[in-house]
Amino acid sequence: MCNRKCLRCKHGPSITLLLAVCALSQAHEPLASREPSDPTAHPLPLLRKKIEAKLHALFPEQWIPLYSMVTFNEGMRYSEARDIGSKQARIMDDVMQTPGIHESWEALDFTEIVSRL
Repeated sequence: MCNRKCLRCKHGPSITLLLAVCALSQAHEPLASREPSDPTAHPLPLLRKKIEAKLHALFPEQWIPLYSMVTFNEGMRYSEARDIGSKQARIMDDVMQTPGIHESWEALDFTEIVSRL
C-alpha cells in the first residue's frame, strides 16, 4: 500500500511521478506475492502472456510489455508507462473474452488488436 505522506514532501519528486510509481507497485503486488504453482492449473494467465509476447514480437515498437517500459526505457515516464500498460490491459481483457480463445488464439487479428492502442 502506498503511503501518501510522501506526497507532502516539499522538495521531493513530483506528485504525478509518485502516484504513477504507487499505481505500478500496487498493480504488481498481487503478482509478486503469488506462490509458484502448477502452470496447468491457471491456463488463462499463461495464454494471455503468450498472446502479449506474440504482439510484442510482431509489433515491437507499438506493443511493449509494461515491465520493459519501466525497466528498459529511460525516456519514458512512469505515468506514461502506467497509462499505456492500463490501456494494454483493457485491450487484453477484451481479447481474452473471445469465444474459443484457447483453441484459436493464433488466428487472432493481431494487427487489429494493436490498432486499438
